[in-house]
Amino acid sequence: MRRIYIGSTEPRAGKTVIASALARLAGDGAMYRAATPSGSTGAQDDAPLFPAEPKNDTRRRFIDNIESARSALTPRGRRRRQSPTIIIDGTGLDGGRLDAALAKELDADPVLIVWYDEHTMGEGDVSGIHAAMEPFGGSVEGIVINAAPELRMHFVETEILPAIARLGVPRVAALRQNRLLNAPTLREIVEHLEAEVVAYPEGLDVLAPRIMVGALALDGGVYYYGQAEDKVVVTRWDRPDLQMPALATGCQGLILTGGQGPIPYVQNRVDELRIPVAVVSGGTIAAAARLSDGFLGGRGSVHPDKVMAMARQLEDSRLAADLLAVTA
Repeated sequence: MRRIYIGSTEPRAGKTVIASALARLAGDGAMYRAATPSGSTGAQDDAPLFPAEPKNDTRRRFIDNIESARSALTPRGRRRRQSPTIIIDGTGLDGGRLDAALAKELDADPVLIVWYDEHTMGEGDVSGIHAAMEPFGGSVEGIVINAAPELRMHFVETEILPAIARLGVPRVAALRQNRLLNAPTLREIVEHLEAEVVAYPEGLDVLAPRIMVGALALDGGVYYYGQAEDKVVVTRWDRPDLQMPALATGCQGLILTGGQGPIPYVQNRVDELRIPVAVVSGGTIAAAARLSDGFLGGRGSVHPDKVMAMARQLEDSRLAADLLAVTA
């Protein structure tokens, strides 16, 4: 049984989404998640990879963690069908050194995820990637450049990937930026704004790839909001002239500013669509500023829709076919 260890040199490089997507392509029971040595995250079947242990015995702790991981990765008893390839989602901590050690001890082929950085890669310089490979020695099975801008993909594919291949990496790939993969959920937006949910909270876990702000505009509301179907709209509670066109053009949720909920005929339409509505006490400009103050620049969290989108990218890049021996 082959083991592929998905590691990185920093957290939130897309490692877990990529590992989840590869596991989906590999088959049922194909993914296990590593955690920090002080963590308690376990495998999909709840077998702990990193059990609790005395904090003052680092060597014993590491040995216990590895023994537990090996046990979890070994089929035992009557279990669901195992894929011929096991995907291990690494930690992304300690500059890659922890991932390198775990991959070695688990006899897994390491694949390194590197988030695209224009500052370090813009001129084709791969010295940073070479340095990221050092903890893994010469055993890196593949390197994936994640979230490369669309307008830089040609450069990445013709300059950066060949340069990485010349470092002795057997498999290299680049994945395009995807708005969906960076999107927060509506629940995360509501929590960030400290908003009160007043309608259909069961819809909060939808991804929100676009946030549109209702404001005075030269264009008609239907034309303005019709530019994006998957959107969350932030606008004042007393602007039904903005809310109704938003609801008519595909809307995942309303965030109403000014501290009050929707007026009755807007509420009737909300009830027909069954979409979430949340209320914040401040103004529209304040809410928009709070969202734009670093929150939307994050890399988002894992979500089933993101895993599906990433699986399609991995198939298109042929990385899945190379690593899993499946037809892309």
